[in-house]
Amino acid sequence: MREALYASNEDLLHQLATLQRLFGDAKIPPELSGYRSDIEGVCERLRRQVQRNLKDLSYDLPDTFENILRQTQNVMRELELVNSHYAGPILRSLSEDRLALVILRWLHDEHPKARDWPFGLSDGNFAIYPHLDLPSFFSCPGPGSEPCSTSRSCFMNSVISFTRCINRKWMIWSVSSSRWSLTC
Repeated sequence: MREALYASNEDLLHQLATLQRLFGDAKIPPELSGYRSDIEGVCERLRRQVQRNLKDLSYDLPDTFENILRQTQNVMRELELVNSHYAGPILRSLSEDRLALVILRWLHDEHPKARDWPFGLSDGNFAIYPHLDLPSFFSCPGPGSEPCSTSRSCFMNSVISFTRCINRKWMIWSVSSSRWSLTC
């Protein structure tokens, strides 16, 4: 079991180093700097946990293997979440995102509790992924997607939902080109 855990943690360390390098090399607009910083912090925390796992494995105490296995599985799950959802806004940042990012920044700045929350924007079906421990990110159709096939400017024509956690209640801002509303 020790060898399998060691190999898994070595692989995780390699994946994290690669991801951190890609994040550092990514060219992003200023509106995503807080988002990148927070996601890099998550990767650094995961890297430190993997290093602790490898150190604990070096003691070769079979009684600790079950705990190390749990810690390894936790890192794997969180790294999968970062890879599948949270890396996209950094690694695929487009110049066409700028307007949407400025609007989202403005929406965040309108409320004191959301002001410091970083966020990202990614391609995909319209969705909001709010998380209290990770930055929020918004997914909306990008260039070439239906129903808007010209550019991300369709972002202004479709509904933008902005999720905030205020007093343990989720509030959703709905914005369209014709009206503003707040839904609780």
